[in-house]
Amino acid sequence: PTRALPICTSPPTDLNAVARNQRVRRLGLRLMIHRGVLVPIEGGFEVFLRDLKPKDLDILAPEPHDLLTTRQRHAFAHELAHTYYYRVSTGVPRPTDEVTDYRELENICDGAARRLLVPANLLRKEIASKLGDSERIDAAFIRAMKVSFHASYEVVINRISVVESQNAFARCILLIRRDGGEARVTAWYFGLSILSVLSPPKERYQPVRSWFAEFPEDLPNVSGIAEREIRRQGRSLLIQKFPLGRRGDSLLQVDDLAHRAPSSGLS
Repeated sequence: PTRALPICTSPPTDLNAVARNQRVRRLGLRLMIHRGVLVPIEGGFEVFLRDLKPKDLDILAPEPHDLLTTRQRHAFAHELAHTYYYRVSTGVPRPTDEVTDYRELENICDGAARRLLVPANLLRKEIASKLGDSERIDAAFIRAMKVSFHASYEVVINRISVVESQNAFARCILLIRRDGGEARVTAWYFGLSILSVLSPPKERYQPVRSWFAEFPEDLPNVSGIAEREIRRQGRSLLIQKFPLGRRGDSLLQVDDLAHRAPSSGLS
């Protein structure tokens, strides 16, 4: 970024404030194919987000809580990230030549959107205030951070993985999505101590059973909270499943029972 972001002291990030800082003159909801569109105009930008009910939003006011969905907020943050790759003057902003590959730029802006939605300083502050110790990070804490930062589970897990990458706890937490009846891993956070018995998936959307051969085959289909204890490489692992909604998504928490990390104490 070439210009400083507005200081945010508590989650969620006020994206409207960031937008004003980046000379966004209009924020609108539109019935369209793309999730988000950035339009350079004289002296700044307009941002449009996909929605079934077209209307313009008040960019001068603080961002209202829960007005936008988590997907819309991610699209908004993504388009705001694109503004940093324009030269802004009194005329219509022009793209810089910093990144010329479209796919690379999209990946960069996705990463910037995640950092904007869940800033490292605010996440560390939440860990310190709510847990005291990062080894208490668990599925309940991730659910709480989704609400606090008004971001998707995938974004929250990704940011915790970056901010607390050296956590030594013997636990991993994974986001599982249902795809055509098959459970696939879409995001994960691994403590260093559990890596000796269980490695992270090789890629996103890998089927759970191809990643973890001992995984109980029936567990993704069980309704409600469920748990199983299994043996892997001579060690006992506790697998807990926490359903997330109608789509069949869930959080999985895997603990090494011989070195079990403490819980967050959050419900």
